[in-house]
This record gives sequence, structure tokens and C-alpha cells, in this order.
Amino acid sequence: MLTIDDLQGYDERTVMVVNAYINNKGVKITGEIPAEIKQAGLELAKAFTDGKLLQGRTEGIVASKSSKAGDVSVSKTYADGADGQPMSAEQMIADALLEPFIIKSMGINTVVSRV
Repeated sequence: MLTIDDLQGYDERTVMVVNAYINNKGVKITGEIPAEIKQAGLELAKAFTDGKLLQGRTEGIVASKSSKAGDVSVSKTYADGADGQPMSAEQMIADALLEPFIIKSMGINTVVSRV
């Protein structure tokens, strides 16, 4: 977990949000926190205080529509919502810095620690 000392100049709420974001990515660190994680935290803190972290993101709603006329049937499935909204540069940088600390095995995130 990052501390207020790691994110100098930012308040406790910002540190809490940054830690929640990193934890939700599946990053767990034991021992000394690597410089890349600290830098990712600073990028996320800046994005959060600028109002750019996860701004306006909502999960899309999957909708399905089907109709039948005689022997012919048509089915459509689509997502409706704000998915695909652009991400802030700070959030993209943070995600890139965090990526090496997450191992994906058959599409599932696995907890990793680099010392």
C-alpha cells in the first residue's frame, strides 16, 4: 500500500483512491514498493485531483432484440452505454506501469509480487 509519504503533496483521500485503484487492478506488493508502483501512484493521484480518473465511466448495458416473421427470425445483441470513453493520459501511463506486476493466466489475473 502506498502511503502519504509515497505520494507527497496529496491528501489522505487521494492516497486511499489510488490504493483502491491499484488493488482493484490485482496488484499486491509485499516488501519494498517498487519505483514503478510509486510512479503509477503519482500519475493516478494527479489524474484524480484533476478530475480525470475514471471520469464518466459506466458499464454498458447489454441489450438483446429479436423478431420473427414466419420462418425468418433476426436477433441482435449490442451494448448500450458509455463504454469506450477515452482514458486520461495519466491513467494510461499508470496502467502501463502496473501491467508488469499482474500476471494473466488463461485470462484470469493472478496476484504477483516483485521484490
